[in-house]
Amino acid sequence: MKGLVALFGFILLLATVSHADFMLKPYLYSSDANGTINYTSFSYNNSTAKIVNINGIPALVLLNEQMVTDKGQIGGIIKAYYDANFYLSPEDIATLHDAEDAFNKSRNYMSKYGPVEKTCRSGGTFLDYKPCNDMVSCTQTASLICYVTGSDGCMVDVLATYILDYKKGIDKLEAGNTQFESAYLMLTPDTMGTSFPQMSDALATMKQGADIVAINKLRFPEKTYCADCIGVCPEAHFDYDSLKAAQNSITALQAKTAPYTKLESTIELVSTSTDDRINYKLGEEKAIIFSPKMKSATAKFAGLKAQAIEAKALVSDSNFVAAADSYLNKADALEQDFAMRKFDSFTNEISAYETAGLTLQSMINNSTSAYKIALEAQDSASDKVLEAQWSVNQLSKSSVDSYNSIATRKTQLDSGFKPPATGAQYAALANNYNKVQVDAQTYVAASKSVQQSIFGAGNALGRTSVDGVMSLASSMTPISYKTRKSVATFIPPLVLGIIDISILAIGLLIFVGIFSYFRGGLFRNKLAASGWAMIFLGFVFALIVGSGAFYAIVMSTEQYTSFSDFFGTFKNSASATVIVEETSASQAAVAAMHDCAGQIETQNRLLGKTTNKYYINGNACTSIIPNPAKNNSSEATYTITNSLKASDCLDKMPDVPIFDLYYSTDNKAPVFTTVVTKTATFKYNEAMYGKKPMCPAADILN
Repeated sequence: MKGLVALFGFILLLATVSHADFMLKPYLYSSDANGTINYTSFSYNNSTAKIVNINGIPALVLLNEQMVTDKGQIGGIIKAYYDANFYLSPEDIATLHDAEDAFNKSRNYMSKYGPVEKTCRSGGTFLDYKPCNDMVSCTQTASLICYVTGSDGCMVDVLATYILDYKKGIDKLEAGNTQFESAYLMLTPDTMGTSFPQMSDALATMKQGADIVAINKLRFPEKTYCADCIGVCPEAHFDYDSLKAAQNSITALQAKTAPYTKLESTIELVSTSTDDRINYKLGEEKAIIFSPKMKSATAKFAGLKAQAIEAKALVSDSNFVAAADSYLNKADALEQDFAMRKFDSFTNEISAYETAGLTLQSMINNSTSAYKIALEAQDSASDKVLEAQWSVNQLSKSSVDSYNSIATRKTQLDSGFKPPATGAQYAALANNYNKVQVDAQTYVAASKSVQQSIFGAGNALGRTSVDGVMSLASSMTPISYKTRKSVATFIPPLVLGIIDISILAIGLLIFVGIFSYFRGGLFRNKLAASGWAMIFLGFVFALIVGSGAFYAIVMSTEQYTSFSDFFGTFKNSASATVIVEETSASQAAVAAMHDCAGQIETQNRLLGKTTNKYYINGNACTSIIPNPAKNNSSEATYTITNSLKASDCLDKMPDVPIFDLYYSTDNKAPVFTTVVTKTATFKYNEAMYGKKPMCPAADILN
């Protein structure tokens, strides 16, 4: 039988909960799906009331499982709950009043001379007979005391000062007690916000009065010595413990009744929430109708919102900003109203949204074009200015001054490149950056001497011959950095030798042909024949000397290799190597060099190139080699090998362009080579390697 009753109780409970869920579900927003819902149940007029809290916020009121929609009834139910749970009990009120009353009664502590305050007022100060409230009136009271008592040496002025001080203390006690009683009598649920502070202030006033009376010079001290006390009043025995208890009671009751300060706002909140959720429930039916229209409208402009936000951060043209703001505001309003199921003017909102979207769509593609052009111009100018910096002749004041002028113009333009800006401003920036680029390019070209041009031709021949042989050899066996470095010096003379032999063979054939054709004429005379022979020998001598000189030029051209020469080699390579020479660098500098190496690798990856990295410290080397990509994965993986010998790393490095990073306390111009090795050597300090957004070695590739 007990089991049957328990089962019936469980079924009844389940039915009640299901009924509550069934009633509440249509009123829940989509954002409430993952929230918390709990009920605060209490008795109200012999019925069961519930406050429904959604995500910790009061949202609805139920009465006997029915939603309450009338604001007055909602307020009555919530107030009843607050009265029952947050208002003062009779015991709370009695405890507070009893504590204050105990302190007030301690004013007339029963001493051996009688009640303290009454005795002092009637016998010690005559205030009951001759009241006073200032120095003039209190002097009269003091004169009366001296006359009645007939005391020798009674000093009226001193006595008047003590009486006035005592009177001020008594007045504070009276005023504080009156204020407390008034606030106490006015205490209701509606006045707690003012009554408690008034009572607290009253207790503070009473303490001030008690402190004045307790040390007044009229008293007859009982336990402590007082040389200037005249002893005409009993010493006070104030019940400070009761005063403190009363103050603590107020603090506790304020905390208990704190929710009352939010009663009206809570009623307003629940009333508004009730109306909104009723409208939301009604709007769910309309949402079925408007949902396809909403999806269709937003699908037309997929991604436009993100584009508009991004473009607004870059462009400040008034027409575009107005169009973007119009679209974004209408998009937000449309989403919010749909979520809140506000469909009163939804058709008009969709129409306005689509119009704003079409307007913005027609402008968005061209909105950032001026910015992009300016950004590209800035990037190109940066590269050329950096290349110009590497071409500066530090021994020439005019060379230094010319470069500084170009660099200063570039810096000034950079400081003015602050998005958002107008299209006209970006166009002006792009134009000025282009001028800087042209001037930097002219500067670089002008920095090349005739000697450099000649050596540049030798560099081209040496690079072409070595690269050609290395390319042919690499088709049969892999060529390493070590192999190229060891054999590259022999290739240019071999190529020159082949060229010389070819020229000699052609010259000999021409000479033999001429000799055969003119042997009956020009070569009949032996002297003439000897002259032609000497000409041929001179030609051979000039060819040998010229080839030797050109070989010397080829093998010494590395010092005249330009960044353009190196970059041309770099562009034609599918990979590159970065060497970080850590020796003699501090830990902070090494970290900056590693960051720079990573930035070079990032730029190489953007250019479709892989990057091998080697960190060399003395004789030790760490290699970081990228693994082949698997399954079209964009995430790079590496094989990291520590504790290698530096010589092994250098010997096994592939024959690809190398970025060699050295530490130097003084920044030096980079050195480029392309014949014996294909290397860009950088010697910078920590600050230059750590330059933001990237180091120069990486920035030139950007």
